[in-house]
Amino acid sequence: MRRRLPYLTPASLIFALILLLGLGFAFWKTGGPGINPGTLSAKSLPGVTIQGVSSHADIEKNCLNCHKPPVFSQARLCLDGHTDIAQQVAAHEGFHGSLASNNNCAACYPEHRGRDFDPTTFALAGFKHSQTRFTLSPTPTGAAT
Repeated sequence: MRRRLPYLTPASLIFALILLLGLGFAFWKTGGPGINPGTLSAKSLPGVTIQGVSSHADIEKNCLNCHKPPVFSQARLCLDGHTDIAQQVAAHEGFHGSLASNNNCAACYPEHRGRDFDPTTFALAGFKHSQTRFTLSPTPTGAAT
């Protein structure tokens, strides 16, 4: 008597499960270069380096600089690298310190959009001055500016 589906034996199913778990673990530990969403921005301010890095493209080959499984708070990892912003947030000062939520850096600064993408310009496009302590109001006509 021959089986209809000889590849669906208990041994083959166990092998497939072990293989999938092994691949999943490998992607999890390495940052998953096979699932990389794209190249990082190379935009930077001239002469400005943070922890020896002038742009995110400089550290692109090591995904674990910014993605550290099983840490699920990407914002925490961003603040680990951007210590000046972390200080603002901790002291509730500056723009970032005045935000109601500092949990989603990628909403304003998506990085995996290519070398020419400028995350700061992107963030400023959605900037709401009302979120700062300095709201804009029109200057009355004839007033000194």
